[in-house]
Amino acid sequence: LTSVLSFFVLAGWSLGIVEAVSISILLGSSVDYSLHLADAYIDCCLNDGAQGSAALDAIETLNFDQQSSSGLDEERARSGGSDPADKVAMRRRRQRLVNEALARVGGPVLHASITTFLSVISLVFCVVRIFVEFGMIIAASVVCSVVFALLALPALLVAFGPSHMARGKSSIHRHAMAFAWASMIAFAGVAGLYLAD
Repeated sequence: LTSVLSFFVLAGWSLGIVEAVSISILLGSSVDYSLHLADAYIDCCLNDGAQGSAALDAIETLNFDQQSSSGLDEERARSGGSDPADKVAMRRRRQRLVNEALARVGGPVLHASITTFLSVISLVFCVVRIFVEFGMIIAASVVCSVVFALLALPALLVAFGPSHMARGKSSIHRHAMAFAWASMIAFAGVAGLYLAD
């Protein structure tokens, strides 16, 4: 949302009534694709945990230890003595979960973005200027949203996503962390728009 709006502000557009209406629509549509992927990732993580893949993670760690024990010494020296095999095993697990989530919802998310883009791009050829601006804003939002959902979000999940989740545990902590992250991202977006303006 902020990247789309900052693009149009930098392009010389003033924030008027069309942009105000577009913002109310963009708030929901800009996070839609990312939410589908994040939900699929959490579902894969919960299902994977329910199937007891701790044994698979132990095998992956053991294979990693056998393959590169000399590389572990170098990695351990660089990381200050912490065990890099655990980090690598967790990263591999997160990568496997991201691959599974992308296999589940990656295609439908991409196809949904294509159909949405094609439906609003026809507004660009209208005679009425309001529809042209509205179509450009929504089309740019769809492109930014799907690029973030299918490229940036999977990379962030591999790097920082949860690797183990269990059903039935209290989700208050997860909701608080999600709210904190969303607040920081929103603040950064507003600050970026302020600096761009």
